[in-house]
Parts: sequence; C-alpha cells; structure tokens
Amino acid sequence: MPIRSTLYVTKLLCCLVFGYLGLISGAFGEPWKDRVYAHGFYTLDFTYSDSELGLVSNDRQSRSYEDDAAGLNNSVFGGQIEALVSDNLSTFFQGKVFFNDDDEAQFTLDWAYLSYDFGDDITIRGGKFLVPLLQGTELRSISYSRLWARPLIPIDGANGFHEYTGLELLKHIQQDSGSWQLQLSTGKPNHEDEDGEIESKNLQLFSARYQGESFWLRAATLHGNYTVKDGDDEILDDSASVLMSSLESEIILGPYVLNMGYATSDSDITVNGSIYYASLGYQMGHITPFIYTSLSREHYDNYNEPPPPGFDDGNGPPLPDPAPEPPEPPEEDDRIRDGDYDINSMAIGIRWHAGEGYGFKIQWENIEQKNSAGVDTDDPANDGNTFTILFEGVF
Repeated sequence: MPIRSTLYVTKLLCCLVFGYLGLISGAFGEPWKDRVYAHGFYTLDFTYSDSELGLVSNDRQSRSYEDDAAGLNNSVFGGQIEALVSDNLSTFFQGKVFFNDDDEAQFTLDWAYLSYDFGDDITIRGGKFLVPLLQGTELRSISYSRLWARPLIPIDGANGFHEYTGLELLKHIQQDSGSWQLQLSTGKPNHEDEDGEIESKNLQLFSARYQGESFWLRAATLHGNYTVKDGDDEILDDSASVLMSSLESEIILGPYVLNMGYATSDSDITVNGSIYYASLGYQMGHITPFIYTSLSREHYDNYNEPPPPGFDDGNGPPLPDPAPEPPEPPEEDDRIRDGDYDINSMAIGIRWHAGEGYGFKIQWENIEQKNSAGVDTDDPANDGNTFTILFEGVF
C-alpha cells in the first residue's frame, strides 16, 4: 500500500474507532472497557536460507531471500479492536505492520466491517474482508493460530483475489452431534494485479463448515468476474470469469492432529492454479512436533489462447486468402509455454507452547521449484532449504 494511502487508511481507522467509542460512551454512559475489546498479536521470525529462494511470508507477501542470508524481516505486529455499539450492532477492525521488500515499515488493514445480529443465529456483516476461500487465507494473518511456521498457501492461493469490499451473511446451526456455519458473501474484489492487466468486477462465495467433536470440515466455492487487458491497456476480455473451490479438514485422533486442504481454480485467460497440503502433528503436552508437505501449481494451458473474436490485435488488416505462411519463431523466445510452475515444499518442526498466549517454533523446510512453463517470476525460482525460529504470541 502506498504511503499516502496508508496514512489515509490509518487516519480513517482512527476516526472511525474514536467515533464509535464516543458514541458508545455518550449513548450508554458506560466506560469504554465494558464495550470495547482490543487484542494484539506478533511474530518475531528469524529465517536463514541456504540459496536464493522466493517464500510466502507471514505478512501475506512474496519475499525473496538471497543465497546464505538471514534476517528478521518476516516479522509481523498486528492488532484488532471490536466495539459494541448496541446489543446487536458491533464493528471490527484488524490490521498489521510489517517490513516490505525495501525494509520499510508498512501498514495494511485486512478487516474493517460493521456486524448486525438479527437473532436466530443470523448475522450480516458489511465492509472490507480477506477472501475466505481457504481457512488458511485467514489463518496466515496470525501465525499463532497455525501449527507450522509460515503460511502454506502461496500469495495467489485465491487465484490473486485476496480481499474484497462487500457483504457477508452468516448462519449458525446447532445440532446434537455438532454445528454448521454457513457463509454467503458478495462484493467487489481486489486482485493482486489490479493496477496492471486485471480489473475486478464482482465475486460471490458460499462456504459451509461442520464442527464435530474431534474434527471440522469446510468446503467453499467462489465465482468472480473481471476484465483482462493487455500491456497497451486494450481490453482482451470484458467478461472473463473464474470458478474456485476448496475443501479442508482438521481431524484429532488422540494425540495426533491432521490437517489437509485442497483448492483449485478454472479461469478465463488468466492462470489456473491449485494447491494441496497436509500436515501431521503429535501433541506431547506443551510440545508438538509436526511434519507437512504442500504442492502449489500454476497451470498455463490457457494462457496463450488467441484473443476473443472481433478483438483488434493491432496487426493491421486481414491477410489475403490463402495467407502466406508466417515466419518461424526463433528457437529461443520469452513467451510463456504450455506447462506448469510447481512449488513443492516439505518441512519438519517443533512447536513449544511455552505459556498462556505465547510460544516458540523451530522449522526446517526444503523447497523445490519446477518452472516448465518458463514463467518470468519476480522471485528466485531455485531449490533450497530454510531454517526458521519464531517467537510469537497473542495478548
């Protein structure tokens, strides 16, 4: 987020928070502490890399590590505040501060919404949200809430749609053996390439989560519409769409904790992607050793399709029929080929729940990347290993 936008959002957030605090105090004559709940979270991350690697960081950004380099720039500090305006109306904000690629402090506001409880376990929320395609999309914002050290889901885990402004309808259904949480969302998304070739239009999402005694299962599906432009700002497709789906589960079997997840996308023109992950932890009191594996894949089979019919590609009038044979392309070119860009990860680690609200993690991770599509990525696409020590907590 640019500095000017960051300052604007920060000022707006402060004005809204203090405005609600004044409303609460004046309307109810009650001290703020009885109607305002504030919490913080932090992750102090020391990571060493033995080669040039591109990683997904705790701040939901891609980050490049140099060969034989180490540092604390993957650390995050954040907070959330909830204010009860009335018995049914509340507001919620959550943001974080982290270091960007230039090692400058940067602020982002991830959630900012109003919530109204209609009773009968029905709630409507309106504002800004992270796209909840995979549970990990939200869990990656607070490292303490997950077992492993870094988010398993890459930065484009929702096919580039990370956040949106809109409405959410939540319905809770309690049963004897468990409970259901249903969610229906709609709004205007923000794509990671919003300032480039993709202009988001709208999205609709439905998810269902079942909570049992020793497991939960969550499924979600998302449909989005967007416009795709070329490098000259010419429209390639004004009605492109993407369909994404995900399935996740956590199962507790005695001391074992098993997490599994899968997500995939089928899109027009833009890149199709998928991710698989699984992790297994063994709880031994306050100590939990764990292992996980994940595969992130970008598939470029539809990336070089010709423009839609009627699109002026700037190459002049049609050639005569029969048209002469076009010249052969050079053997070496920079065009993306049909194929995949895979990131395979395998890690082992230990989490120590040292005290109430804080703990330590140690993790070793091996990363292998295969770029058969020849994608020109900003991050290093090498194989290598990382070693991470985290001190993290919530308060």
